[in-house]
Amino acid sequence: MGSGAQYVVAAYAVIAAAFLLYLVVAGMRAARIAREAELLARLLDERAREAPAEARAPVEVEAP
Repeated sequence: MGSGAQYVVAAYAVIAAAFLLYLVVAGMRAARIAREAELLARLLDERAREAPAEARAPVEVEAP
């Protein structure tokens, strides 16, 4: 294998490693956002149960 081919293989390896790292970071962010959304949903449920019936106002949530 010539020296030029070794550089091409090394470049592809670096790009593949960077892409895998990007996928891991994106997955971690998505998991964190999902956990935060679940926590917010639980907090809203708790507040709805704790509030008196006349003080409850409908909660409007817009879909993205």
